[in-house]
Amino acid sequence: MSASIADVVGRILGKGEVKSGDLDSRTPPRNAEDARRGFRWSAHLVLEGAGHDNDLSLSSPIILERIGAFLRGDRVENEHVAVDVLRFQ
Repeated sequence: MSASIADVVGRILGKGEVKSGDLDSRTPPRNAEDARRGFRWSAHLVLEGAGHDNDLSLSSPIILERIGAFLRGDRVENEHVAVDVLRFQ
């Protein structure tokens, strides 16, 4: 049985943070949950109202704060964050 990329990275780094949008049909939150299994410690940031587009996923300052905290080595928890939904007129 071959190891997934998440398994290999998880063994090397030991921790990981995954981010997903609840409206993302290409890489939905359940895929992020599968990737987390390869890490000893991980957190999942689910963006409510976001798809696969970076513009939407970076629309809240909370998202950048959580990514920065993770990169500094601070403990981050699983979290759901509502983002502004694009409205077409």
